[in-house]
Amino acid sequence: MKLLYILLFSLHAFGINIGFNQAWFHNNYSTQYLDKKFDRAEIERVFSLASSAGSKTIRLWFFEGKKMPMINWNGETPVSLKREYIDNVITLLKIANDNNIKVYMTLFDAHPYTGDKKLKEKFKSLFTERGQNNFIKFILTPFLKEFQKVADIVNKYKDVLEDKHIQDIHYMIENEE
Repeated sequence: MKLLYILLFSLHAFGINIGFNQAWFHNNYSTQYLDKKFDRAEIERVFSLASSAGSKTIRLWFFEGKKMPMINWNGETPVSLKREYIDNVITLLKIANDNNIKVYMTLFDAHPYTGDKKLKEKFKSLFTERGQNNFIKFILTPFLKEFQKVADIVNKYKDVLEDKHIQDIHYMIENEE
């Protein structure tokens, strides 16, 4: 058992990313980022403990549950994210940043595939061409626009724009021994 602990605590020395899944806070499945259930103190506690233990990544789910209560719907069409949801997720991402922890974002869980047929059809509508377009336009795009303030979509984007890595690769190929 001691060997296991030594191995776990030495993983950082080898550049291995240590983290865990945090399915939800206080068992508030699918409502954890809505005002009535959002618990900043609990999120700070979890991220602080994770950071103290050497965690560098926490995986979270963002669009959970059969009803996906963080989305405003018009029938089976998603029309917007609730403002409270956006504000609370931004708060969570700032807490993660303050604790030097990256958030591994998982958008959906598998629960909408089970149970209630009507809700299942609503979820499946997201995978039609119209549903995907609406989800991208009304949910995902605003989600990413809001969170670009506190999360990287890509790091070193200027290098990409300036083709720096491509130039480095060409240099390496041209000067190969």
